[in-house]
Amino acid sequence: MPPRGGGSASQPPPRSTSIPSAAPSRHSARDWLEAAVYDKKRRRTSDLVRLTIETITMGKEGMRVSLTTIATVSKEIDPESRGVSESAILNNPAAHALWVAARTAPAKRIVRRAVAPPDAAPADPRIKVDRDPERARRRYRGLTKEGLIDRLLAVEAAYATREDRWQRAGDDVLEWRLRAEAAEARLRKLGLLDDTAA
Repeated sequence: MPPRGGGSASQPPPRSTSIPSAAPSRHSARDWLEAAVYDKKRRRTSDLVRLTIETITMGKEGMRVSLTTIATVSKEIDPESRGVSESAILNNPAAHALWVAARTAPAKRIVRRAVAPPDAAPADPRIKVDRDPERARRRYRGLTKEGLIDRLLAVEAAYATREDRWQRAGDDVLEWRLRAEAAEARLRKLGLLDDTAA
């Protein structure tokens, strides 16, 4: 008869009531940490990226807005000299959007248009590696001043285009490398990647 008494049946309720009371405190602590620390860091990153992009676009002519330039210039204008890293830009949605919008914006270039004389050679920017330098020199000597200017402008435009493509490709490679490193770090943290594997 004593085992059927109310003593043993009355103990589970206090245990069950203590579990719900602990969950809200942990949840509220995470919310406080998110609002007090991480939100502040995210705002700092996006604000500094915005200021850095404005500094780059209004500063030195010809400087592109890339992950590398943002990381470098941000350290120069940051009062704490910390700046922002490439990975911080990629992991911050607001900062990432600012970078993508700035790097995809068409560059403002002043294009000089010259009227080529009838005897001017076609301004073909493609140059063969194994070309004959003497033959090219004779061809240039036969051009007029305006023809040489057209040729130089065509070569400069081709170089600028290829340089822009190269830098954009470098940004893409850097972005994917940082994302791969972040994914690898998460897998290691979860124990899903063996450190000894090589």
